[in-house]
Amino acid sequence: MDDIGLKRALGDSLTPDEWYRILNRNVFFWPTIERLETMRNARAYRGKPHTIIVIDTLRLLRAHLSKVLLSPINSGATKPFPHPRGRDTFLPLGDYPYQERKRARGEANAIAEVAVIRAVPDIKEFVISVEERTASSVPIILYP
Repeated sequence: MDDIGLKRALGDSLTPDEWYRILNRNVFFWPTIERLETMRNARAYRGKPHTIIVIDTLRLLRAHLSKVLLSPINSGATKPFPHPRGRDTFLPLGDYPYQERKRARGEANAIAEVAVIRAVPDIKEFVISVEERTASSVPIILYP
């Protein structure tokens, strides 16, 4: 993400600094393997090692439902082109227009990001597996 693209994409009179503060007060999760792989294969991340933590999403949502926000875009990306974003980019689960997004973008792209406000201090309760991956290697299983 860069400030030039971000300035073009921001609404609601937000500044790049304000957007970065919004992003930094959330913990982000990819909702699908496809979204994870898209990020891993992006030019900025391609070939770099990634530690991937697979979590039990249902249990996480049940435990943190009041702090869960959904986004229709990758809120931290402005390339290859900046998608519009503003104060309503992140919506609580009950307010998110899932059916509308599903009709417009398909089920796999109805939700781009899942965020939890502030922190997930009990994340270890939801971990299914942890692995390290690079583009050219077999995953290294770190847990279990």
